[in-house]
Amino acid sequence: MKRLFIVLALAIATCTPAAAASPEFASASIKPNGSGSDSMAFGCHGTDTAKTGATIQFGPLSGKKLKVTSATLGSCAATNVPLKMLIAYAYNLNAGPAQVDQRVLFGPGWAATARFDIQAKAAKPVPEADLRTMLQALLADQFKLQIRHETQLDPGYVLVVAPGGAKLMAPRNDIGMSEVPGVSALSSVPDGVMKVTGNSHQQTISMRWAHISNFTDYLTIRLRKTVIDQTHLTGTYDITLVLPPIDTGHDGLAPLFTAMQEQIGLRLDAQNISTETIVIDNAEEPASTLSASMTKTPTAASRSNVNAKPVSCKIVLPPQASLQPSSPMPPAPDPAADLQVV
Repeated sequence: MKRLFIVLALAIATCTPAAAASPEFASASIKPNGSGSDSMAFGCHGTDTAKTGATIQFGPLSGKKLKVTSATLGSCAATNVPLKMLIAYAYNLNAGPAQVDQRVLFGPGWAATARFDIQAKAAKPVPEADLRTMLQALLADQFKLQIRHETQLDPGYVLVVAPGGAKLMAPRNDIGMSEVPGVSALSSVPDGVMKVTGNSHQQTISMRWAHISNFTDYLTIRLRKTVIDQTHLTGTYDITLVLPPIDTGHDGLAPLFTAMQEQIGLRLDAQNISTETIVIDNAEEPASTLSASMTKTPTAASRSNVNAKPVSCKIVLPPQASLQPSSPMPPAPDPAADLQVV
């Protein structure tokens, strides 16, 4: 009896208050998308989301059109998006389709090829970071997702103000700006839209009410290298940049560097950047792939008082052999040819 008492006392000593539950969506649905389109769109719309950041859309300029569901305030939405891209977005990796296999590693083959639609809404409008945290929890729950984070040092760029100063315009609602190069393209873009168009001869980037972070996000995705903002510019701007077609090879970047300095007064400097990667240790296709849809509603625990501090107890056993990550998957084809942020 004395020995039993000692064991129980040790067990009680390991009791600790449980960590606060991660925020969850009030409702969420996941469906497979069988459209066959190469396009995809996704985004979360928080109370602090920039006008240009609510929905990001990738896809070819031609081909099968995609009917996109945009995120409304306090929600996340995805249309025709593979799991790897959902992970990259939820964890804010700034990786486009051409980059995602270098930033989200391993996992089953379907994680890069199977497409899903997601609609998820919070109980009330919250900041974008909270919505991304909710999206992380949703992916972990419905895809049985287990991941780990790693960092590596990769070649990238820092964005700085060029000698002579920035040449950026404050947002304006009128169109009386004929002296500005490329204004015809800018004036055709509604407020809150980042639009990239192009052909074999040139590419035009048009943004209205954009933060510099929106521009660095675009450069990161397009150049397939991390771009860090060191301009110290904190406002919102109207930006138009007319470029030759971007070649990510070293010689092909010279026209981009020249155009940025001449047209908007910004410069890219090469630098090694600490880059976050995510390793998939486990992922399973959700039940929604076998039925019309899956709907997740809040559990009783998630509706309870957020200040409650439940207590959990456990006896620590000898550690088991660690799980090994799945074998690397072959690279997925790159469907990206055009980018819009709406």
